[in-house]
Amino acid sequence: MRSSRGGRDLGRLSGPVGLACLALLPVMLGARTYLLQTLTHALLFATLALSWGILRFSGPVSFGHAAFFGTGAYAAALAATALGLSPWSGLALALLVSLLVALLFGLMALDLRGPYFSLASLAGAEVLRSLALNWVSLTNGPAGVVGIPSLPRLPLPWPVGGPSSADYYVILALLLIVLAAAAGLRRSRFGLAQKAAREGERPARALGVPVFRAQLLALLTSGGAAGLCGACYAHLVQYLEPSLAFNVMLSATPMVMAMVGGPLTLLGPVAGGLALYTLNELVLVRITTAAHGLLYGVAIMAIVLLLPRGLADLLRGPGVPWRSWQSTT
Repeated sequence: MRSSRGGRDLGRLSGPVGLACLALLPVMLGARTYLLQTLTHALLFATLALSWGILRFSGPVSFGHAAFFGTGAYAAALAATALGLSPWSGLALALLVSLLVALLFGLMALDLRGPYFSLASLAGAEVLRSLALNWVSLTNGPAGVVGIPSLPRLPLPWPVGGPSSADYYVILALLLIVLAAAAGLRRSRFGLAQKAAREGERPARALGVPVFRAQLLALLTSGGAAGLCGACYAHLVQYLEPSLAFNVMLSATPMVMAMVGGPLTLLGPVAGGLALYTLNELVLVRITTAAHGLLYGVAIMAIVLLLPRGLADLLRGPGVPWRSWQSTT
């Protein structure tokens, strides 16, 4: 009984403690700019992995998440350089454009099942990459977009120094917003419909579940979050070209991160993204530049063979209700 109560208390404290640690990291790291930049990108990719998991929760598996990421990146980059808008306005425009792309893709492809949807999403990302490469008058083609301004600072109640800290807190805020949206969606009636659709679309439709609307809402939320990730990425690197914005690794990486952490959990994709990115950048890349592909290849094989539900399975045990981690299958 005591162990059960202790596990429950620990589960309740894990979220606030983790958030406090993330919020205080720039203060603790001080002038270690490279490490802070690495953690900023880790938060960004963790958010991208979470966006992939939002769609996976409703059933479809996306092989082309780079479509939304790249669309948001180009929308923000062109808003700042061609239209002269502020980064905040560029982020809002990136959200609207990525939502429009997600809507059009959903109307065309959500009726496809299984691998057909996955292949269609991959093809959609490739179409957008070709469009960005050849529409030179808009995107500057292979020369790319340069002169993208950095992200603005958030008004914080305590002093933190340097542009790296400012970038970190913007990406942390983005992660929290996407987490809140994902949690709210899962607790809504559409979340129940998405779970029913994932378990079996035909029985769900027979019971009157609005499968298409539930999956379209998941796709819009997922695509909008991925578009915001792309917009922030453009402001972080301050340069953009088609093979960078629509790189196939931007579709594969969040999928692997989510599967490692637990694709059907809320915090699993975030943990998988943080763990894999920091391990790759701080350890393996220092050994060999080929470690990037090696890490994700080994990770996906290990998860498929040993932990099909991801690392979240390791945190599930008798008397320890890690509710935020638990799979909803």
